[in-house]
Parts: sequence; structure tokens; C-alpha cells
Amino acid sequence: MRKLKIIVVALLVMVLVAVTAGLGTVAWFTSRALPQTSGTIRIAGLSAPVTVERDINGIAQIGATTTHDLFLAQGFVHAQERMWQMEVWRRISAGRLSEVFGEATFDQDRYIRTLGWRVAAERDLGALSAETRSILDAYAEGVNAWLDGNRDRLGPAFLLTGTTPEPWTALDTLAWGKVQAFNLGGNMESELFRYLADAHLGDTTRTDSLFPTREFAPVRQILSTGLIAKENRTGRTSHHAPPFAVVGEQGFTETRGEAFALHLAWSGDHRILAERLRDGRIQVQAGELLHPGEVILAQGEVYQTPALYMARSDIGLNGISDRLHPFVRDVILGGRLRGRTR
Repeated sequence: MRKLKIIVVALLVMVLVAVTAGLGTVAWFTSRALPQTSGTIRIAGLSAPVTVERDINGIAQIGATTTHDLFLAQGFVHAQERMWQMEVWRRISAGRLSEVFGEATFDQDRYIRTLGWRVAAERDLGALSAETRSILDAYAEGVNAWLDGNRDRLGPAFLLTGTTPEPWTALDTLAWGKVQAFNLGGNMESELFRYLADAHLGDTTRTDSLFPTREFAPVRQILSTGLIAKENRTGRTSHHAPPFAVVGEQGFTETRGEAFALHLAWSGDHRILAERLRDGRIQVQAGELLHPGEVILAQGEVYQTPALYMARSDIGLNGISDRLHPFVRDVILGGRLRGRTR
């Protein structure tokens, strides 16, 4: 019996040692590339000291005496905090994802190379002013300063994929902008429609008559008896299909008239319905537009629908803004933006 106890204790000790070693390995593996947020770092290329302070949300506030030093420090800070994202987006812009992820991203690389983001960025680079080019070069200098001093401390994603980042260039920054512009291009479908409509109608003014007078301008519709539905199926919130609607008395403006605004706290596909009932009342509904299999609940799990916020004003849209913005700032964000420059 005593011998059995000794064996059990020995096994427990071995398990404890293995777990401790495993946790230590995981901690080392995940923390080795965390950014340095205190102390002093010496970076070649700076002409004077630079300060990097972080606010309560961890956002870096950089102070420098020259433009060159400011953007060099920004490049360094970006690299130490998000080098893997920068590497992936650089590869997205160039259609080089498959060098890391294999055949799974062949189609994406073909599509991106067909669009020619990198080629377009090269044209932009050649047209830059000397001042702008010097800013991009300083930023790249900062990124490379971090890379040169931390190639033995790259994050887990670099180690797991075996990726070795190349030196950063001004072209990489401009190409990153192409990726960001594409991600924010929620009106791409309407722009393609304009192109095809111009060719079919033969007159751009006839195409313009199908759209609001300015891009992202509110679309006003008279709500007679019946139903008006607005859907967003782009997979994300965008300027041309935001998850909100305003219903008010006919002819309300920015400064007069009763209006009710509804905003769905949701960043994906959604549907908004407005209906005038036969008795004259108006009913508005809004909710997420879920696709089959998008939400799968295990037994006992509960799905909570997104919140729907509403504001009322009797002085038009300006009153809506005066009520909704403080609510977002003070209630939803907990006052974190109070007193900050906007």
C-alpha cells in the first residue's frame, strides 16, 4: 500500500512539473513579442529624444521635435504592436498570401493581382511630393529599426508559419492603404452600377437621377400606407447602408420638425422595416439579418439580440444629434472620451 502511495505521489509530482513547464513555455511563447511600454529604447536615426505615452486605453501618444522623428517613432510603435498584421496586409496588397498559407489563398492572390493594388501603389509612389515621400521613408525606417532589433523575438504567428518579414518600404505603406480603401469601400457595388448604367443610358445625368444628390446623402421616402424595407447584405456596416433610420413628420429638417432616430448596435448584415398602419400609426423594426448556420447554439446556450437605441427630437436632426452623441459618449463609452479633442 505504501509503495502504491509513493507511485501516486511521484505521478502527481511529474504531472505538476509537466503542467508548470507547459504553462511556462506558453507564457514565454506568447509574451516574447509583447511591446515595451516603459523605460528607454535607443533607436538609430532619431535626431532628438522622442516620448511615447499611452492613455488609459493603451493608445500611444507620440511627442517629437521633428516630422522625421515623429513618423520614425510611429513606425517603431506600430511594428512592435502589430507586426504580424502589417506582414499579412502587406502580402494581401501584393497577392502573396499563398507564400505563407499555401493553396488555400490562391484565389485571393489571383483576384488581388488582377486588381493590381501593388501596381497602383507604385504609380502613386512615383507621383508623391518630396515631403510626403520623406514621411513614408521615415515611417519605414522606424519599422525596420524594430525588425532589426527583434528578429529573434517575433511573435508566435511568425514562428508557427515560418515567415521571415522582409524590410518595410514606403511602397508597403501605400499598398496597405489600397487594402484599407478596399475594406472601407462599402459603395463598390453602387459605383459599378453607375459605370454600367452610364454605358446603358448614355447620359450620366440620367444615372445621377437614380441616386441621392450627393454620396451618402440621406434617402427620403414618403411613408404612405404600406411597408418600406432597407437591407444591408455586404457583410459589414458601411456608409451607404448604416444600421439606422430616422422617421419623422413630413418635411422635417436639420432644425425643425419632430423626428425619431433608431440605431441598431450591430456591425453586420441587417434589415430595417418601416410601416404606416391603416390607423395612421408608424411601426419601425430593426434587427440583425442572420444567415443559415451563422449562429449555432449548443444545448443550454442563449443568443442575445443586439440593442436598439432610439432618440426623439422636436427640433429636427440637430436635436437627435444633441441627444444621441452624449448618450454614446457617457453611457455606452462610460465617459472615456469626455474632455478629449474631437
